[in-house]
Amino acid sequence: MKISKKTIELRILSIVLLLIPLTGCAQSDKEIKNDTVLWSFFDKIKSNQEHNDRVITIVHIGDSHLQAGILPEEIRSRLQQEFGNSGFGFTFPYQLAKTNGTDLIEYNSNIEWQSQRIVFENLGYPVGLSGIAFFTDQPDFYLNLKVKDPKYEFNQIRIFSPDNQSGFKISQNQNEDPAELKNDSFQTIAKFKDEITTVSLIPNGNSSQYALNGLILENGKSGILYHSIGVNGAKFTDYNKYQLFFDQLAELKPDLIIISLGTNTAFDKADYSLSDFENHMDEFLDNLKSRNIDAPMLVTTPPPALRAKKEQNPKVPEFGDDLIGRSKQLNYAVWDLYLFLGGYENTQQLISEGLWAEDRIHFSEKGYKQQGAALADAIINSYREYQKSKD
Repeated sequence: MKISKKTIELRILSIVLLLIPLTGCAQSDKEIKNDTVLWSFFDKIKSNQEHNDRVITIVHIGDSHLQAGILPEEIRSRLQQEFGNSGFGFTFPYQLAKTNGTDLIEYNSNIEWQSQRIVFENLGYPVGLSGIAFFTDQPDFYLNLKVKDPKYEFNQIRIFSPDNQSGFKISQNQNEDPAELKNDSFQTIAKFKDEITTVSLIPNGNSSQYALNGLILENGKSGILYHSIGVNGAKFTDYNKYQLFFDQLAELKPDLIIISLGTNTAFDKADYSLSDFENHMDEFLDNLKSRNIDAPMLVTTPPPALRAKKEQNPKVPEFGDDLIGRSKQLNYAVWDLYLFLGGYENTQQLISEGLWAEDRIHFSEKGYKQQGAALADAIINSYREYQKSKD
């Protein structure tokens, strides 16, 4: 299916193509649209730069483009280098759930855990913050975590489980005495005297089933705490099925929410309409508002993607245009990833430069690193413009 040039022409109206190119991709003179929405977030960064006294929390929600961990790590590294490192943030044992994830954190266990992703029918499994149910009824397990990059050493860990079951003990390894735990409505918190790279979770013997929705690693320092939550195949409708996801998300107390969804929706059933897309996004936003989550939002448009490796999918730019068009009405900022990558007019360059994966939906490591760097730089550049306005 051939796409009309109209969509591309409208979205590159103020773009100078090939002017100071970044690996062949188009650059916008104002990369984040409607970025004044982010000023309350920038206020907190500015305050921390002046006083060095706060943790600024970013939650990035998406699909397989995030779950692999490559794009998020580029964002995390760049923002923390600029604004301070408060820790790795959200982590989950993806490999033990038989799926892919970052290689910066290693998990192992002595048992096989049960799991189910958010994309499947809601059968009552304990799906929460990770978007993946992860549970066992075996009473003698251990779950070991090891941080492989020393810059993510931590001295505090937060455990999220359904209804905060408090079913875990935590120690530096399964043979040591457990750490003292503090519980609240949604999480269990353990603090350590020194920064460490390994920790073990073992059962406390008080439950018949043990379920984990995710862990958060922090170092007690001021700066950026960036949480990446992505599930292969995820759409707005999948997150909307599980209210525990939004309940636990609220406990992260985000200062900025980044939403990167739309690719899988564009490949949904043929009769899935733009109106359906809007309604499901609105429901997602309503779920945030109902938890009093009022953090500013930054939405990214879905990147170019092909059907059967060769056919353009018109819903990708259609949904992206809609995200841009509704940004002022719904009060969120937008980073146009589709435009950054040049849209469907730039597919041959994406291929020749090794940015696309073989399926022409996902991207190579090089491609994801480029996208993560560009989004982080766009946030940093918008912050610098904000600073100028305050001078």
